[in-house]
Amino acid sequence: LSASPLPDIQPESKLDEFTGLELGPVKGYGVIHEDKSRDLKHLVDNFTSPALAAALRDREETLHICATLLEERRFDQLAKVLMPFQASKISARRTKKRNMLLNKGFKLEHIYMIRKYLHRMPRQLPRYAEKRASVMLPLCNAGGVPCVLFQYRSETVRSHKSQVCFPGGIVDNRKDANIVETCLREMKEEMGIDDVRDVCGVLRCDWGIITKLVGVSVTPVVGWMGDIEDLDFTDMDPTEVQAAFTVPIEDLINDEYWNIKENHGVPVLEFHGGPYRIWGLTAFLTYRFLQDVLKRYSIHFGNESELTPSLHKKRIGDDD
Repeated sequence: LSASPLPDIQPESKLDEFTGLELGPVKGYGVIHEDKSRDLKHLVDNFTSPALAAALRDREETLHICATLLEERRFDQLAKVLMPFQASKISARRTKKRNMLLNKGFKLEHIYMIRKYLHRMPRQLPRYAEKRASVMLPLCNAGGVPCVLFQYRSETVRSHKSQVCFPGGIVDNRKDANIVETCLREMKEEMGIDDVRDVCGVLRCDWGIITKLVGVSVTPVVGWMGDIEDLDFTDMDPTEVQAAFTVPIEDLINDEYWNIKENHGVPVLEFHGGPYRIWGLTAFLTYRFLQDVLKRYSIHFGNESELTPSLHKKRIGDDD
């Protein structure tokens, strides 16, 4: 007996779980990530319920508008409403970088750009901690060159002896109404400076990693100091701070100056492009600011990028 031919079995069509339609190769691209599980985890971990509820309502109203335009056969207007959701537009938004020209130092427009992005960063839910601290990540210009201001701790200070740090300390609930007041007070006490021109915002990091690095919940605040030449360091406390120094942004974004490793899931970073070795929490916060905020823009230095970086690594109050 000859074998009967096998029936032509077609693969079962997979219906879209939301629309119930067979969409074939057509797919969605998520809110932030195309992968659904990664997208949902990012949204749940980083955004508050009110923010998600507001976004859901906005998206629902957009769908209502689209349905009305479709029902009224106003296809030209429907196309305009849906155009931002096209794959090419989504890809362009997720990869586009605005230019930041820093050839003449930080300007107010750059500070606005930084502040704007800090406020857009995902907000993590606060976690209880017995000891809270705050540090200031100070941006400044030194000789017209955009820099970050650091301090080198003295050998006599109680903790973090002879290490590079940002100004800051433990929250004093008797004096500080919030974490911003903490780092401003500590900057005045340590460096004698109370002229912070603009508090740009909080640099939101992985609080779990910060606690593993230093054992304290530390909130970094980004501040704009203006020109370093206009600051008065004569009241810097020598028992706490041996020297203050600046490192140009152009050096800080140079990957050749960074050593990056990992130890049991905790990043171990070290920057060796300045007058002192920068490591630990200070290196971690600096790196996160560069990666999560500054490098979101396409940074250019123009002709002045050829200047010798060492000319701008200015030590203030250091012994010759």
